[in-house]
Amino acid sequence: MNIIKAFFNRLSDSLLSNAQGRFDPSTEFTPVASLRLVSDKPVVLPSLDSSTVRRPSVHAVSQPDAVDDAIRRSQSWFFSRQHAEGYWVAELEADTTLTSEYLMLRRFLDRVDPEREVMAVRYLKSMQLPDGGWPIYYGGPSEISASVKAYFALKLSGVSADEPFMVRAKERILAMGGVLQANVFTKITLALFDQYDWEGVPHMPVEIMLLPKKFYFSIYAISYWSRAVLIPLLIVFAHRPVCRIPRNQGIDELYPIPREEVRYWKYPPFNKDQAWFTPHNFFVALDFMLKLYDRMPMRALREKALHKAASWMVDHIKGSGGLGAIYPAMANSIMALECLWYKTDDPLVVKALREIEELEVSDSVMMDGQS
Repeated sequence: MNIIKAFFNRLSDSLLSNAQGRFDPSTEFTPVASLRLVSDKPVVLPSLDSSTVRRPSVHAVSQPDAVDDAIRRSQSWFFSRQHAEGYWVAELEADTTLTSEYLMLRRFLDRVDPEREVMAVRYLKSMQLPDGGWPIYYGGPSEISASVKAYFALKLSGVSADEPFMVRAKERILAMGGVLQANVFTKITLALFDQYDWEGVPHMPVEIMLLPKKFYFSIYAISYWSRAVLIPLLIVFAHRPVCRIPRNQGIDELYPIPREEVRYWKYPPFNKDQAWFTPHNFFVALDFMLKLYDRMPMRALREKALHKAASWMVDHIKGSGGLGAIYPAMANSIMALECLWYKTDDPLVVKALREIEELEVSDSVMMDGQS
């Protein structure tokens, strides 16, 4: 059963790593407004008081003295940014996946904001690596899931696949194995837009909610962070909503083979290990059984589980800072509310979206003459 616990803990893996783009210093760049999403935003920090900073001496100093001087200046820098209550706070940066998912979310909700969209597109373009992909941490290589999300978000925003930087992105994604090699969360997001088959992602029945707390595994056997992400997702899985988009905004070109020829059992996470019995093969078999159950679920049981999941989610959304105070849970909760027939102007939906909007950061990026 430890395997089961580990499985559900892995479901909550975050992509909230630091990531920055690389630029060719020989290119002429122009600062333009951009929009990105962060995991948390601090209050406005006080500016550095120049009177507290020790200036380097104009006289020659020994190496130990230089080290001591650097330490003192570093201490002054930190103290100048300490709040009166004694704590430090700063922006918690995230990679481009949050901005990509934010564009997708607003499209899913039919709440596209042209101004936000233009600035978010600028940000995604500025963070693209020279090889065409997008990383998930500073100085890192192109990563398949982040690249697929950025490419799809850009297409949803009206960017043509024929743009040179989009052609580079497509080639890099295909070189990494295409959309079939993306992680589970990316495939779930794509399924919401009919860009991936729901049968190609692991099944998670909402009936998990009914397992008792004292049972060896229950929804309370995982961390609160995981619970906040998973419970809204269980509601989404039970309804499997789809936002229809024009064909030219789809990503069929990111499949290494024609989509209709894909046999999902051959690709992650369903490709089996060669050994007969392994933890991975166990979960592949379990997923097959869960999918069979989902075709003919016990209606009374499902409705009871959905009610329990919805009650938990709504109760926890009412707090401040959004569900779990993390973007994946906050976004999942809005989609789950949509599945539960909450209207977009419902106070809960408005509150949840506003709390996501509070994570926006508008700043400037350097673009090579493109707006």
